[in-house]
Amino acid sequence: MEQYDVIVIGGGPAGLFAAIASQGQGGNGLRKVLLLEKNPKPGRKLRLSGAGQCNFTHGGDIKDFLSHYGENGRFLKRALYNFSNQDLIKFFKARGLDFVENPEGKIFPITMKAEDVLEVLLKECDKKAIDILCNHR
Repeated sequence: MEQYDVIVIGGGPAGLFAAIASQGQGGNGLRKVLLLEKNPKPGRKLRLSGAGQCNFTHGGDIKDFLSHYGENGRFLKRALYNFSNQDLIKFFKARGLDFVENPEGKIFPITMKAEDVLEVLLKECDKKAIDILCNHR
């Protein structure tokens, strides 16, 4: 049985991103990371998000984000300032995914395909040698 330093449960966008982040910027294999997904493939719900178009963030200011969460905004403040919507846009852009912003400020992949967002996340997991084990709760 293999030993892992980090085990992430759930292969949705948050789980994929958590696995990627746990490897750090270099992804040089300092940590052995396993992602467990109960479905046959990771990202099932991501593929369906936004009718398959996937608005992955909002173009507005972080202060505006916090106001949408009411009292929970205080809880989210630190996380949103540590990795902002602009950081997320830069993450995807650096990996070749261009985006478009609609009039309401929603950010979509320029292709309008959720599958393209998922592909970036899966390629990054592969690049960082993250093991993904599907059909496991």
